[in-house]
Amino acid sequence: YHLHAHPLNKIQYLQSLLYHIFMEENATFVSILEDKMKERLDDECLLSVEMNQFFKEQVPLVEQDLGKKINHHEITFMLQVLPYLLLSCHNVEQYQERHQDIEKEFSLIRKRIEYQVSKKLGERLFQKFEISLSGLEVSLVAVLLLSYRKDLDIHAESDDFRQLKLALEEFIWYFESQIRMEIENKDDLLRNLMIHCKA
Repeated sequence: YHLHAHPLNKIQYLQSLLYHIFMEENATFVSILEDKMKERLDDECLLSVEMNQFFKEQVPLVEQDLGKKINHHEITFMLQVLPYLLLSCHNVEQYQERHQDIEKEFSLIRKRIEYQVSKKLGERLFQKFEISLSGLEVSLVAVLLLSYRKDLDIHAESDDFRQLKLALEEFIWYFESQIRMEIENKDDLLRNLMIHCKA
């Protein structure tokens, strides 16, 4: 197939397609697909067992650098689809005329900690496999890290989120007053709401 669309729309479409393939859990179909992709993209390092193992080993380092614990189901999905998304970036990068559009779209992401963590991951990838991640690939990994649900976020307790915490406390109080019941474990609820609002 040839998709005629903005490069980022292609990546988004592929992400959606991969989500349906891997989350519908038809193990036989996924196995056939993976075998066919490896056969078609013979010697592609990103699809190798070694690369899969490398990415698995990177999870705790990435979480430590982020100060966040990524949801187990989200990280499992990311490990399955990341090689295919990185390969899709190779295809997108062939169309140089769209690079300025892409650079503009990702300008804000470069200010986030997720971008710095993605760069570090890229450096470790180069040290191990001598594979360099392009700016687009680093930005894509950063977007993935931003978009996945977090089970824990140490930054949710920082001063930057005092206003958010106050608003959520007021929301919880208002909710309790409307339902005329008291919520148990309000602190846990508040912390989880803050993590959700940040995601």
